[in-house]
Amino acid sequence: MNLSADLTRAQAKAATLIEALPWLARFSGADAATIWTNDLSHAYVHENSAYST
Repeated sequence: MNLSADLTRAQAKAATLIEALPWLARFSGADAATIWTNDLSHAYVHENSAYST
């Protein structure tokens, strides 16, 4: 367990969410919304590699 790396990832996610707040408020109540990310961290790729296409 690497607490420093965990904290860095948590801070990055928090920053992304903070930047998205105005956008989320603007489209609140809309029928559909899309949030694009580029999380290609090792953990994300490993987790999603278990899914078949």
